Amino acid sequence: MPSSEAVGKFSGIKAGRTYLTDWKCVPSWSAFHENNQTEDLMKQLFTFLATAALIAPAFAAEFPDISIADLKTAIAEKKVTVIDVNGSESYAKGHVPTSIDFAAEKDIAAKLPSDKAALVVAYCGSPTCSAYAKAAKAAKALGYTNVKHMSAGITGWVEAGEKTEKK
Repeated sequence: MPSSEAVGKFSGIKAGRTYLTDWKCVPSWSAFHENNQTEDLMKQLFTFLATAALIAPAFAAEFPDISIADLKTAIAEKKVTVIDVNGSESYAKGHVPTSIDFAAEKDIAAKLPSDKAALVVAYCGSPTCSAYAKAAKAAKALGYTNVKHMSAGITGWVEAGEKTEKK
């Protein structure tokens, strides 16, 4: 906050914590500094941002993202198990080739490979959808160590011009 001298011509009249100027009454820096509301708000904002910065990577890092191009390559090389978490109705309308309908599977373990280090990719509708986590966590709980997330989802897959399979 600039001093009152920087804002206008100092009139020499001081009223408490406010300096009177030729143009307007401007609180002095000490008035803001002594105002704990401003400091409290800044502390709360800092705490929130610091917490978000610490928590967000923990969630994101749990299941790393895989690009559409990398997933397409893994599918072509038959080196991935893909799990669609969009629900059976969406799955029937179109899904990533070779993907498993998570909602329809009673025993997902039976559909996953025996190699626990094999690539398993879960996806849902779009980058804002978090439903993929249910399938990713199920695979992780079964001991799979290379579980990834295609964050683009089926929407991104289609927008990239990739082909889908229909049930």
